[in-house]
Amino acid sequence: PLARGVVVGWTDAHDEAAFRRAILEGIALEVAQLLAVIQSAGAPPVSSLVVGGGGARADLWCQILADVLRVSVCRPSTVESASLGAAICARAVLSHIPLRDAMATVEVAADRFDPGPDATVYARLKPVFAGLYAACREANHALAEIVSGGCDAH
Repeated sequence: PLARGVVVGWTDAHDEAAFRRAILEGIALEVAQLLAVIQSAGAPPVSSLVVGGGGARADLWCQILADVLRVSVCRPSTVESASLGAAICARAVLSHIPLRDAMATVEVAADRFDPGPDATVYARLKPVFAGLYAACREANHALAEIVSGGCDAH
């Protein structure tokens, strides 16, 4: 809970687009870590992922997820997943059919993103990313202590 965001490896050769991409990559690498924890607890391996919400509209985000997670990422024709989920649930209730059957009638994948050449690079980055939390732990705790002490320079 005391972790702070960090940017590692930044040089003067990077621009705003690289910074934005780094944020997406960091989130995807964190998702990969969470997925590994879930699978280590006995969940079956994930072979594909269906994305939703506003971020799913971005091809770059979908491709980064596919590359980092090494799975196919499917983007439905409607990325407003909350509305779609509510409609599926309503259909199941009103039609008196199991939820699984109601879900099976929905066309899921409008676009599909498969892991590309960058997946190899991300595989090499995963252990580096995993070590960053431990490497920054002491500094994060010190920063949290300073900020909680009422320092306005944050």
